[in-house]
Amino acid sequence: MRTLAMMTSAAIVLNACTTGNPAEQTDEISIRQSNFNLTAPDGRDVSLRAFVPVEDCSPCSLIIFSHGAYATYDRYDVLLTDWAERGYVVVAPLHVDSEEHPDRSSWTMDTSRPARLEDYALVSSTFAADGYTLGSFTFNGRQIAAGHSYGGLIAQVAGGATLDTPGLVLPEAARAPEVIIAISPPSELDGLVSDAGFSNINTPMLVITGTTDVLPGFIDDWRGHLDGYEAAPDALAYALVYDGMDHYFNGAFGRETQQGFSAQEAVDDLNARIADFIEDALAGKLPAGADWNAESSELVETMTRQGDL
Repeated sequence: MRTLAMMTSAAIVLNACTTGNPAEQTDEISIRQSNFNLTAPDGRDVSLRAFVPVEDCSPCSLIIFSHGAYATYDRYDVLLTDWAERGYVVVAPLHVDSEEHPDRSSWTMDTSRPARLEDYALVSSTFAADGYTLGSFTFNGRQIAAGHSYGGLIAQVAGGATLDTPGLVLPEAARAPEVIIAISPPSELDGLVSDAGFSNINTPMLVITGTTDVLPGFIDDWRGHLDGYEAAPDALAYALVYDGMDHYFNGAFGRETQQGFSAQEAVDDLNARIADFIEDALAGKLPAGADWNAESSELVETMTRQGDL
């Protein structure tokens, strides 16, 4: 039996998601987080952070989260702690392109790409191993690929998308995810990924973007983030478009700012919708097109190419 003890564990208490009157009494979310390391096949040390619910979910489903370019896993607490509180174990590797990676200067964007895929495969294969445990938590082998920005593309590759670089694929050790959550993933880009590559997605996918989600000189139109959604098979493609939200949800995650607090209502809505989508996908009951499209609100437009099944 392979076991990894929980290291540097800490119980943390956060304000729960709220809407409406800010003076309303809030619940409390209590989760534990733990930093630990795994060793890649080439001997590279990979730092990870795990977010786990206080109540043991064993056997647990695993969400593997890939952070954005140059970012780090500790800039996504508003997402990852919420997902853990809902009963998932969330594990996020610190990729070599992170501003906080100790060996970042040794890597370029091109050389970091295979390392990112290796990081994903390392987490996936480790947690899928027979008898693997994290502290007292055991796992059922069911995995969800999630990521933001560049990390959203990693999640899409885990779910079947192919990159333009020949031979640059997810290592075979990775287990195929059952769900993709891609937040502001890259658009089609020469030399990186094409519509043909996105068309190979074979996993139910939820793509999230916002109407101000632009990266000047890279993605000049927020609709570019939907390229993967548009190219994926009809039955697997779902999207959420948040009104007025930018690439970092106005500072709520990825590049955190004080203004991010003003996006809390949208973040709360996002987390609830992600949780519902994951639950439905794992149950093999994806939302019918008409039902999904009927869930639009002032905050968000729901989109699907599935049709009314």
